[in-house]
Amino acid sequence: MEISKKNFIWNMIGTTISSFNSLFFLIIATRVNGLDKAGIFSFGFSFACLFYIIGIYSGRVFQVTDIDKENDSYSYINNHLISCFLMLVLTLIFCFVRGYSLYKFLIVFLLVLFKSLEAFSETLYAIIQLQNNLFKVGISLFLKAIIGLLCFALVDFFTKNLILSVLALVIVNFLFMVFFDFRNTGLKLKDYNFVFKKVKKLFVIGFWPFLFTFLNLYIINLSKYIIDFVCTSDIQTIFSILVMPATVISLFAQFIIHPILLEVKELLKDKNIDKLIELIKKLVLIIICFGVISIVLLYFIGIPILNFIYDVSLEKYKVFMILVLVGAIFYSISSVLSSVLVACRKVISQTVIYIILSFMCTIISFLLINHSYINGAIYSYLISMCLLFIAFYILTYRVLIIEFKKERK
Repeated sequence: MEISKKNFIWNMIGTTISSFNSLFFLIIATRVNGLDKAGIFSFGFSFACLFYIIGIYSGRVFQVTDIDKENDSYSYINNHLISCFLMLVLTLIFCFVRGYSLYKFLIVFLLVLFKSLEAFSETLYAIIQLQNNLFKVGISLFLKAIIGLLCFALVDFFTKNLILSVLALVIVNFLFMVFFDFRNTGLKLKDYNFVFKKVKKLFVIGFWPFLFTFLNLYIINLSKYIIDFVCTSDIQTIFSILVMPATVISLFAQFIIHPILLEVKELLKDKNIDKLIELIKKLVLIIICFGVISIVLLYFIGIPILNFIYDVSLEKYKVFMILVLVGAIFYSISSVLSSVLVACRKVISQTVIYIILSFMCTIISFLLINHSYINGAIYSYLISMCLLFIAFYILTYRVLIIEFKKERK
């Protein structure tokens, strides 16, 4: 029980601080470098987060919930070494095709390199979590986030150069990955092996989880990508500030999901579906309560605080920020349902949903943003999150209620 508490507390601390870093990065970039350069940074960070999904490929949830333990740790490591390299290559191609300036290219590429190191650390975190040492993951996330933020802030403050600031993040993450994360896995370099068949198998079986996760993040950040095509960088910054409070709710969902993955795995293994459904209901209720509290706080005290932090007037966007939080509640509930469905290995069904919604949301977002810029971006975000929730609720009901009832008969 003590270990479980330690795992939960440190995972919550580490995940919280790490996830809030994107908020602090944007604050620093905006106040030190101005709206235009902060917009480039914000887009680059969102782009890096999307390509981060290539780096983690099938993801930690898939690795941790590998019930049959068909794949060894080194197979996952090799899988992610290749996927992280691929994410860098694709970034180079994308930047070349888009014809970015040298400044924007360096910001985007270095941020992708930074996220590639985070992506590789995720497979190490999965190994550590399977050893029931999730608290070590939390400690790593916490220290990495704090030291990385300090280095970013100091370099940016003294040089006012975002390229050097992001480079500092890259160095911090690399050192932590090598000297902290890898050591905590207990793996030895002398035992390292590369078996092509195993790596190929992981790429094959992990393709569907990768694709639906990639499309999931694409839908979440879709407005930012379209803004990059049709709007200026300062509008990108304003929109990023408006959607930043949503991080609080989605972050909260993350640190209540990760600690219960092993429990979900055991419940599925024992076919204890009734208890699993009760667990899901509790998580959903907790997310809704937290979301309502967040909306109330934003309405009464959130706007003045954000005005002060970013030095930008946001009063006229109050209603839109509330809509963002409502959308974040829908998305966070979808994340819980998705994690359970991944554990059930229902990944192809999820991918089909994401493919359909990606087309729908792209069209909706382009039309709305092209017509009314920031307002359209907010509406498109809310609509996309609602559609995600509806689709995942239907799929989860079908899998856990209808399919399992048939099995019992």
